[in-house]
Amino acid sequence: MFYLACLLISYLGLNAAVMLIAPDTWFRLVPGVAETGGFNAHFITDIGFIYLLAGAAILWNLIDPVRGRSASIVATGFLGLHAAFHLYESLFSGHHHLHLFTDIFGIYLPALLAILTCTATPISIPVWCQNLLRPLAHREISRFENAWDYDAGYMHDIADADLEAIGRFSLLEELGNFRKSIPTTAWYTVKLLSCIREDCGPCTQLVTQMAEQEGVPPDTLAAVLEGRREDLDEVSRLFYDYAHAVLDHDLHSEDLRRAIVQRFGHASVVSAGLSMITGKAYPLMKYALGHGQHCVRVSVAGTPKRVRKPSPVSVELAS
Repeated sequence: MFYLACLLISYLGLNAAVMLIAPDTWFRLVPGVAETGGFNAHFITDIGFIYLLAGAAILWNLIDPVRGRSASIVATGFLGLHAAFHLYESLFSGHHHLHLFTDIFGIYLPALLAILTCTATPISIPVWCQNLLRPLAHREISRFENAWDYDAGYMHDIADADLEAIGRFSLLEELGNFRKSIPTTAWYTVKLLSCIREDCGPCTQLVTQMAEQEGVPPDTLAAVLEGRREDLDEVSRLFYDYAHAVLDHDLHSEDLRRAIVQRFGHASVVSAGLSMITGKAYPLMKYALGHGQHCVRVSVAGTPKRVRKPSPVSVELAS
């Protein structure tokens, strides 16, 4: 299936290139085109862009089957409707059936291949192709490391294992970036608390740096890291207690959830939940791949802080 998809992408790209670069040549060489009307370079160029985007969409789906699927569906829709209209004209008009061979290989077959590519389970990329694309993944990971002074060796390991795996793992970032109806400080409070539960320092430091860049007060970050609930502002304390209870599977979380929903809306607890998931996920993956043994001290605004893993929420609230 991979090679059929590559054949389709090559055809769409070649057809688009000729339409864009030499529309007059395309008009003269493709059988049956001249019978549909006079030469119109602007119109041919417009359709050339559509073919180019269709090929790019199917290529995207081949490399990244999660993010690229929607684009591939749209491209398949264009090719399928195009084929359906040609079939209709072949049956009910007087000229398209004269060029049936061209229609089969230039229109019907590409539409069929697009449907197969779009509906197939994720297509495995051959090893030789992964070897060609893998340096791009490593380069993006290295850019992230340099931007945050963070050791992402475990991400490099995932990319070495399989490109589809690193593509799917990168979806965690998009998942965790959902943030609606929740104050920035509260959102980072939740993420930090969940990260502290699983981490030995590096991921907690990374989240702390991101929070600092978004303007979260250093005093708030230090209070979360050191477990000083009483030093948090009212809103941050509410979300701190909520995250604490959820992570402990404590029934008290339901009372806190109702209070948050009443004040901030349902989207706020969804945002908090997704933040907790991703806060735990990255450290878990590091440990799963053998990168969780390296501990570091966490600092806020350049000042080292002693990270305290919280006690059960019932004890915390009683104190």
